[in-house]
Amino acid sequence: MNFLKKLSNPRVVTIIAIVYGLLIIILKPYISSSQFIFGVVTETILIGLLIFMDVFKK
Repeated sequence: MNFLKKLSNPRVVTIIAIVYGLLIIILKPYISSSQFIFGVVTETILIGLLIFMDVFKK
């Protein structure tokens, strides 16, 4: 439960999104196109979650 509380912090989600995005960019030559598409979709979901958390924070 403590892990979920940390994930509800927008700063933690931002750090995860940045690290994940950089990892996708760095590993692009070494991964297949389907894995790359999965990574981009997951990154988009993380960014959407950040926007959702920011909008409903108020």
